[in-house]
Amino acid sequence: MSPTSPQSPPPCAAEPQLWFDKSHTHALGECLGCPLRRWCAGEAIRVKASFGMWAGVFIDDNLPQVVPLLRAIAQSPAAEPAEVSDLTPPSPAPTATAIADRPRRMPAVLAAVSARSSGNCEIMTNHCRLTFDTLGSRIPGRDPWTLQRASAVYAVCRPCAVALDAAEPQFVERQGIVVRAPYEPAYTRFFWRQARWVYLDGGPRILPTEDFAVRKAL
Repeated sequence: MSPTSPQSPPPCAAEPQLWFDKSHTHALGECLGCPLRRWCAGEAIRVKASFGMWAGVFIDDNLPQVVPLLRAIAQSPAAEPAEVSDLTPPSPAPTATAIADRPRRMPAVLAAVSARSSGNCEIMTNHCRLTFDTLGSRIPGRDPWTLQRASAVYAVCRPCAVALDAAEPQFVERQGIVVRAPYEPAYTRFFWRQARWVYLDGGPRILPTEDFAVRKAL
């Protein structure tokens, strides 16, 4: 667990009002790349935060619903910083409502994806609303809620899920979103948040492609 207080002020200390605006993607980008994100997630739980964005999770008087996401972030290894594209999202719905309603069939996978994504969409099309509304499957024809590997699923908001359903099959395959046999999702590059190529290694983090190449060579 992180220390009681950070050693240096987080980005939100300069303009805290930005962290109370649901549509402010700059605040989300700062949270996802902040080295204090784990501490912030734990602090949100400790102080019982009611409003504002904490560790990349927007709390809108719905703390009990997002506590699992915050706890997963607080307990995860240091996460990779994310890049946020030029987005024009509609007003977000409360984060993780759909996730909280799901049967507790795959807690380990959900915990890994929640930590890896910080409770945000991992696709981020131009109509993304940033939230982790449901799971998407990288294996064609498989229900993502039955898969037991975090590398085989991804966090997605509903607008992005609709966009992927309507996209050309060749496009989603080139992006690594769908992986057809005999290839394995864990060894297939994924174009994460329309920003960079990574591998989803099955744990609560993403692995840049250059790091993956070094690891395989060792």
